[in-house]
Amino acid sequence: MLISYSENEKKLLEYLEQNEKITLKEFSKLLRSSYRKAQKVLVNLILTNVIKSHTTEREEYFTAVR
Repeated sequence: MLISYSENEKKLLEYLEQNEKITLKEFSKLLRSSYRKAQKVLVNLILTNVIKSHTTEREEYFTAVR
């Protein structure tokens, strides 16, 4: 299956290649956009099983599915 990613999705995937995880706050800063816009990108990638959401007592973060 061929998937084409938006620029924002590409930024996230490139970031996750270099770093183990990212939070919503970090991703919002990376995109220089609102939390809501960053959240939409994250949700789309979770639904397509490209990234995973992890929740701890202190934070929620996201990692690439390997």
